[in-house]
Amino acid sequence: MNEPLARVQTARLSVIVTTLCWPPLAMIPGMGAAAAGPGGITNRGRVERAIEALLTQLDPIGTEIVLVDEGVPDGTTEHIESIFGTALSTGKLKIVRMEKDRGDRGAARNRGAELASGVYLAFLDPEDRWLPGRLERLAPWLSRHDLILSAAENPRLGQDSGLLETDWLRAFLSHNWALPSSLVVQRTLFEKIGGFRVGYQRFPLPSRIPGQLDYELWLRALWELNESGRRSRFALLGHGGSDIELSPEKRTAESGMVKKLAALKEAVTLLALARKLPWKNWPEILGQVKNRVI
Repeated sequence: MNEPLARVQTARLSVIVTTLCWPPLAMIPGMGAAAAGPGGITNRGRVERAIEALLTQLDPIGTEIVLVDEGVPDGTTEHIESIFGTALSTGKLKIVRMEKDRGDRGAARNRGAELASGVYLAFLDPEDRWLPGRLERLAPWLSRHDLILSAAENPRLGQDSGLLETDWLRAFLSHNWALPSSLVVQRTLFEKIGGFRVGYQRFPLPSRIPGQLDYELWLRALWELNESGRRSRFALLGHGGSDIELSPEKRTAESGMVKKLAALKEAVTLLALARKLPWKNWPEILGQVKNRVI
């Protein structure tokens, strides 16, 4: 690391990172530490890169990093402990080990949130990176918003779109606009909606398509803000493409059959959400499901 880090007592923002990258090659028996993704980078190499990118950028917020060990048998956690000792000693980096529900990303993220000290929570997939300047750009948005997402492009609201300028819920029901690894949520809102769905990763294909665990939580959070009259407490930042570096797998998920599977998975996500909502909301949900299936 560059300079000694100041000791972190209570963070304003906690960035929660899990140890299992997508695709989960490190969980294949016999592969372990030798399992490498695109570019020949191993699981623990990608986790190291994600954490280093956070530690080396300017931090006007007061940020801690919480690494949740999902039980990956490749020595990722031990590797991180060996190279980021200073960050661990100052509390800038914390490590949480899962004793049960290993491999369940929703459970891992919830556990990380439970043990984090931040007033705001962010969730970073270990195969992605927050690029230099992201923490600086986030800083002025935190006090005015309970939910922040980033997008490569913003949906058209107002004027001829048929949507009000704050009708974010309907915009996200029509399409998942936000980028993976972009969520920042106020802790009280996160706890109010019950955190991430547990057991999601054990559902059959296409539930394992990256991003759908996030999308389901985003919809519930937007629904809560909508129902409580706090639509303006949501922000969709349009510079996500310059803030977040997605893994090669996610960048190629925008084409061909993978994109169609993602649309089908969004339909399944919407149907699962509909069961938790009043009957009056079902026509809107079912209409969006139809748009994705046909």
